[in-house]
Amino acid sequence: MNRNAIWITGLILAVEVFFADSSVAQSGRIDVRPTSATTVAPFIPGSLAYHVLTNALGTTNGFDPIHSNCLTELFGAQYTWNTNLWLFRFPEITSLNSGLGIGASGQSPGTYGMQLITQRHAIMAKHTTFANPVGTLIAFTDKNGKIYTNHIQSMKDFGLDINIVQFSDALPAQFVPFRLMPTNFATVYMTNLAGNPSGVRIPVVAGTYDRHLYFMSLTSVHNDTDGGRGTSGMPGIITYDGGSVSPGMWLTNQIGYGWGENTSPLYIKTGDSSSPIIMIVRTNLVLLSSLYSFGVSPDYASAGPTIQATVDTLTVAAGGTNGQYKVETIDLSSFPSYP
Repeated sequence: MNRNAIWITGLILAVEVFFADSSVAQSGRIDVRPTSATTVAPFIPGSLAYHVLTNALGTTNGFDPIHSNCLTELFGAQYTWNTNLWLFRFPEITSLNSGLGIGASGQSPGTYGMQLITQRHAIMAKHTTFANPVGTLIAFTDKNGKIYTNHIQSMKDFGLDINIVQFSDALPAQFVPFRLMPTNFATVYMTNLAGNPSGVRIPVVAGTYDRHLYFMSLTSVHNDTDGGRGTSGMPGIITYDGGSVSPGMWLTNQIGYGWGENTSPLYIKTGDSSSPIIMIVRTNLVLLSSLYSFGVSPDYASAGPTIQATVDTLTVAAGGTNGQYKVETIDLSSFPSYP
């Protein structure tokens, strides 16, 4: 992909505040989902791609895609979790911010997305920071419905639309930060030899401005070599079907109609910037990126070392120490690597 094209497509969402958003239509049936044996036939057993697909299928068992909303804003800054959400049982789910702040086009909940990566730090798309500057009050809600508010104390950005936020105080232990992929993610996940044949896509979870979650199709992972800073030419990116296919098209064959966001003609809408892109690995929700544009977002695996260094810089500036807050990565050592 041409690097200029990446930056141009990013501008589409960067100016999204000027556009109105359509409502999210969430409906579908679970009885049309194919059997796992049919779905995973092209994949190599034991590969990460095989695991992610079968695991994604497994998480939907017994759930209906109509229950895709994470949070309901009751009144003012009051939120309640949807316990019927198929991902509610995962520990990281409450590390999605609830609301407050300013959103695009009067959306509710109001704020753009950000995701916890330590008890005191979150990550978000840089181009949405105009709506969440230093001093903004941000809310997170635990599974018992208790709401914790915190101010953005400082922030620092780098690379392709990556911004690290530091809060005034650390959140309590019931908030489990997202882990990132290790820097060798691309060699474990990609290439045809890795059990992910050309033209066969695997599901990842994406979010919307109003805190719905849905499956979309991850198409490629491109690591870089400079920690995500973008100085090595092409920055580390992930690509996905964010509007190039009809809603439900690939999902009908792999997860089942209804598990995608059925807002024709795009899965991703203006206003969804900085929402999470998540891969389900074992019993964890692993953060791949925060939404940058319709088909491409920064690869947080590539950026991992610089993300940690930025967390350390913000922590030390606030009187803390290097390493006080650790950005964790998921262990992929049980899966084969395909250099």
